[in-house]
Amino acid sequence: MALPTPATDRTAIVTGASSGIGVELARQLAARGHGVTLVARRAGKLTELAEELSQQGVRAEVLATDLSDRAQRAALPDRVDELGLTPNILVNNAGLSTFG
Repeated sequence: MALPTPATDRTAIVTGASSGIGVELARQLAARGHGVTLVARRAGKLTELAEELSQQGVRAEVLATDLSDRAQRAALPDRVDELGLTPNILVNNAGLSTFG
């Protein structure tokens, strides 16, 4: 089976991208040519991943965001706009929980 054509004009936002499934989803999207915007709380982990993905020739952006914080969550679309991105894919992978 042939691999799909690289999606160099596509951008994906991946939440929960600092570990586990989120990291692998970002890697797989980048391997197929998608630009990726990495969203999670841990900026250091996101930066490491962005550097790895950039070496593959794709655009990798970091938006350190605590999605459990309402104000940070509400600000995310504007931050994406500031980067000049038009996402084609959104992967909501961030794990959130509440207590009480």
